[in-house]
Amino acid sequence: MAQSIPYGMLPQTKESLSHILKHYESFKQDRKSRGLPPQPMIVGVSGCQGSGKTTLCDTLAHLLKEAPYSLRVVSFSLDDVYLTHQDQVKLAQKYPNNPLYQQRGQAGSHDLSLASETLQLLLSAKKQGETVPIPVYDKSLHSGQGDRLDKADWKYPVAPFDIILFEGWMLGFKRLPEKDVKQHTNLKFDQVNVMNTELQKYEDDLYPYFDIFIHLSPFKLDQVYQWRLQQEHHMKQTRGVNGLSDEAVRMFVDTYMPAYELYLPRLDKVGFYGQGYLGEQLKSYEGLKRSDGGYSEPNRHLRVVLDQDRKVIASGTLREVVMNAQKVVALTPSSNRFFSKKLIENDKEIPTKVLKQKTKSKGLLYTVFFYGSRDYGFFGPDCIRPFDREAVERDLKDKKFKTKDLENAVHQALDPSILRAQEEAEAAAAAEEEDEDEPEEGDEEEDKAAEDEDDEEEEEEPVVKPKRKDRKKPVSAADKKKKTPTTKKRTASKKNIENEEEDDDAEDNDTTSTPPPSSTAQPKKTKTTTKKASPSEKKRARLSEPESATETDRKKRRKSLSTEQEEDHHTKRESSAVSRKSEEPNNHNTVGHIEKQEDLDMFKKTPEYKKIYHIRHKLQKLVYEKKPGEIAKDDFARVSQVVKEIEDSQMTYDLLRYTKIGKVVKFACSYDYGDDEHKINQRCQQLMKNWKSLIIPENRSASVEQHEQQS
Repeated sequence: MAQSIPYGMLPQTKESLSHILKHYESFKQDRKSRGLPPQPMIVGVSGCQGSGKTTLCDTLAHLLKEAPYSLRVVSFSLDDVYLTHQDQVKLAQKYPNNPLYQQRGQAGSHDLSLASETLQLLLSAKKQGETVPIPVYDKSLHSGQGDRLDKADWKYPVAPFDIILFEGWMLGFKRLPEKDVKQHTNLKFDQVNVMNTELQKYEDDLYPYFDIFIHLSPFKLDQVYQWRLQQEHHMKQTRGVNGLSDEAVRMFVDTYMPAYELYLPRLDKVGFYGQGYLGEQLKSYEGLKRSDGGYSEPNRHLRVVLDQDRKVIASGTLREVVMNAQKVVALTPSSNRFFSKKLIENDKEIPTKVLKQKTKSKGLLYTVFFYGSRDYGFFGPDCIRPFDREAVERDLKDKKFKTKDLENAVHQALDPSILRAQEEAEAAAAAEEEDEDEPEEGDEEEDKAAEDEDDEEEEEEPVVKPKRKDRKKPVSAADKKKKTPTTKKRTASKKNIENEEEDDDAEDNDTTSTPPPSSTAQPKKTKTTTKKASPSEKKRARLSEPESATETDRKKRRKSLSTEQEEDHHTKRESSAVSRKSEEPNNHNTVGHIEKQEDLDMFKKTPEYKKIYHIRHKLQKLVYEKKPGEIAKDDFARVSQVVKEIEDSQMTYDLLRYTKIGKVVKFACSYDYGDDEHKINQRCQQLMKNWKSLIIPENRSASVEQHEQQS
């Protein structure tokens, strides 16, 4: 690899070294506390061809052997247990029409019994000076097709060992359901399914050995072509052997792409120890607590994302995700709406309107129901946490939940019957309101009589279709609140009705005396002959519906009222916006002040917002709501690195406001780091001081305006 700085100083090396050392101490303590004999810790390392995994393992082995660690380390590769050239030819003949098996590489082209035997020998070698044979595979033999070397040329490291590094391009790939495999369109299902079926053997025979895991993940999948070409050229130059041509390398990588496309997304999302999909049966080594008695500390999987030049874009540990629809998922609340959550197993239980939003999202998402607010959300696997009932009950007893809403949500999460009872009570109350709003029997009889009367008129005058008026409709409780006039309005309405009675009576007289129009008359101007009502009946009708005497007038007045309210609301909103704008600071460097929701949506898509939001998220995971001593000293450097990213970023008022990074930096300020060489407290405090210049102008303008109003 052509690197400008020593590989041992690269971020991927530092991150991996820190990950190994942190877990090695916990690994030893775990075995000691359970009365188990000392044993080497096995580290699985995965990465695409040319990602640098072999170089990483060699560098890690060198660093761990040196002071101050002085550990006994051995490195071993999945490539070293490829089938012999002869067996590889037989495998190709077994699947003559399958392009994936015409050369080495895919699941099924490794001698898993040899791999398991070698790992077992390395674990059991206790005697000082004892040697363990490790096979070696030479990829340059047979014109690049490769072959395993004779035993005399194998490696023989000397026991005992503290750490075993085992690397391979497809480590962590796991069998998928057939329906997911069938979605791969580049190859026939029968061809891909051979690889998918073979993966089960790796899960059963090889993966249980790994105590922790490191994954070098490409930012873009097509980077693999360039990486593999560089790897091949490096081998030819340093070893002076005939390797594959550039075209042969591209064809070689093409055969690996189906595996990457199928299995990398799962490994990136849920990690090596996580559950891939709801309903998948957990393996003995998966989950937060391994069922095989192995090492079970959380965050055992480190994921490092590399760009085309193998520079680290992002890194972090993946939690051991376990999806169980019967368990409640409790997350740290990011707002008053996010209380406790429950994973929804069947999407049929979700309202159609909510489900449509999920289909627009890309990636692996799980539907979650929010207790308390009783709505839905969608989360990636890295956001899911197992529900710790004992811890929640303890926090509830200690009154650690700050709001009543949150406390209520937690009670519902602990006992869902509370939520069901609440929903039933609300449904019953709603039913009572509907009963109150239904018309009385007398009204129904009058309506029925009016209908019969209209039917008779239709028989007598078939040319004219009568238009019913003064029909009373049931009004909901919500509409009652909106339409109920005040005492003043009601009094005015009564006066208006009495004043209009005479005009209405005259109009009714005209209506009854008007002859039926001819068939050429326009329907809109047609008036039908109806039974004249007495003045007392009209008055009662108007008093029962004081807004209007007809459905048409009622609609017009309702529309007019709605328009007036909307205009009034719009005027207030405009004046409020102008007021806010006048109070806000003018020194927003590159981003203008945001007033409308659509502007905010556009702002959140900008690279500046995404960058600061991502930085805030990284810092939040490290420091937010951490108690004294909860942040490991090894993480101080990571906190310092994130703070450096903030210091190097250009901050604006809008970025500060909408990413809420200031809240997280404030937590970083208040945490006691003890003897901190990185000076995180002082740097965070300086950031807060610098940001005041973005906020103070707003306060000043407000105070000036207030002063002017007082004078």
